[in-house]
Amino acid sequence: MRIKEKALEIYKKKGISGLFYSILRKICHFIFETNSHNWLIRNLDSNEIEIKPDIPLIIEFYNFQETLNWIRNQNMPWMNNRREEEIAIKERHYWGSAKYNGKIIGYIKVGFKKVFINDYKKSIEFPQDVVFLYDMYVTPEFRSKKVAVYLLNEASRFSKNIGFSKALAYVPDWNIPSMKSLTKAGLKREKKIRYIQIFGVKILTANPGNL
Repeated sequence: MRIKEKALEIYKKKGISGLFYSILRKICHFIFETNSHNWLIRNLDSNEIEIKPDIPLIIEFYNFQETLNWIRNQNMPWMNNRREEEIAIKERHYWGSAKYNGKIIGYIKVGFKKVFINDYKKSIEFPQDVVFLYDMYVTPEFRSKKVAVYLLNEASRFSKNIGFSKALAYVPDWNIPSMKSLTKAGLKREKKIRYIQIFGVKILTANPGNL
């Protein structure tokens, strides 16, 4: 039923050519798909880092629903995968927000135990003492104001305060701004992991849960 509903939605928005292109793309991805990410680690037991954003911010980690509602209102499908949301709710992940003048301008997702990684189309189990900072976004008008690096640092500080000892994150080679934010927030490159899917079979060159 869900597949039929999605196909109908694509048809209404993009017509028959758009629906055909969507089906063809899914077939191609089923046959072969690959991506590569740099995985980074921060030891939360090490000395804390002081980072000050260029604007006054309030970071909130205990209002998951507020952050989720904001994400949904952005109408950007890549921000919120249905399976990712289900597991985040089940495992009680923290989806933190950054507020400026009382309004959300960005978010960061802090996961642990089991996390659905959309780039790998599968769930990964992490050790009890590890958090995974698996998604972050700052609205365009507030970029270059140290919001992202401040969010990352505050997420690491928050994770340490609730008992975690290591933080993980990942980023593709092309995303240079995110890599800079991650390294400024104390995360260090540990390993490159490639994902390969061939005829529906998913392969990872290493298990992120073992880093």
